[in-house]
Amino acid sequence: MKFRDLRPDDIDVRVQSIKQNGLVALLYKDARVDQNILDETVGAESWQREHYEVKGNLFCRVGIKCGEEWVWKSDCGTESNTEKEKGEASDSFKRACFNWGIGRELYTSPFIFIPESNCNIKDTGNGRLACNDKFSVLSITIENKVITGLTIYNETRKCTAFKWGKSAKATETANSAPRSESKPTPPTTTPPKKENAPETPKTPPELDYVITDGEFKGWTMKRVYKETKIPDLIADANARKDTKVIEYIRIINAYINEYRLRQEENTLRK
Repeated sequence: MKFRDLRPDDIDVRVQSIKQNGLVALLYKDARVDQNILDETVGAESWQREHYEVKGNLFCRVGIKCGEEWVWKSDCGTESNTEKEKGEASDSFKRACFNWGIGRELYTSPFIFIPESNCNIKDTGNGRLACNDKFSVLSITIENKVITGLTIYNETRKCTAFKWGKSAKATETANSAPRSESKPTPPTTTPPKKENAPETPKTPPELDYVITDGEFKGWTMKRVYKETKIPDLIADANARKDTKVIEYIRIINAYINEYRLRQEENTLRK
C-alpha cells in the first residue's frame, strides 16, 4: 500500500530555537493531515485507530483493512506543552501513521536555518529572543520519500526565507492568497569582501559511524553517502526505528548543505 507524498499545504513550519543571527526551524504535520490522507487512500470506512496504555505510556494503533483482514501498526507518543493528554494522543497517532509511511519524508528534512535578514527577531528582555513571524512551505521536491528541494516563505515579511536543493513548482492553497498576487523575490545578498576563500566545514565524525544492524550492517555512513544509498538507508532505518542513524542523516545533510553554500560563496568571489 502506497500513500502519496506530502504537499506544501500539508506541512507546517515551527521555530525550534532562536539566536541573534537567525533561527532554526522544523517541518511537521498535524493529525488532520494523516486523517485526510487515510480517507483519500483507503476510504473513511477502511481504517480505524485505537489508543491503549503500556507501562504508563500512551500508544496508538492504526488499522487498515487489507482484503478481509485488518493490519495494525502502532507507536507511542509524548506529551505536548499544552493539553498534555490530548497532545500525547495526537502524537501517538501521528507516529503510528509514520509507521504506515505517511509523511515519512519529513525525517529527511535538511537543516533549516533562517538568517536574521529574512525574519523579525526581537529581544523580549532577560536575554530572551522571540520571533512571531509566520512561515509556510512554498514548494517541496520529494523523490523516493526523500526531500531533495525545499523553499520556505515568510508570510509576515512577504519574502523567501529559506531555499535549498532542487526547485519545485509551488502548490497554491486557499490560505496563501498573497503568494498568487506576486512571486516572492529572494533578498539580494552581497558576497563577503574577504579576500580569502571560505574554509570547508569540518567533516562530521558521524560519517565514520558504522551501522550495526539491518541491510547496511558494517557500512560506514560515508560509504552509504558515497554510493548514493540514502533512500534505502532511510527506509531501512525507519523500519527498524533506528533513531541514531536517522539523526546522523540529518546532521550529515546539514554538513553537506553548509559545504555547498560555502562552495557557492567561493564561486561568487571568482
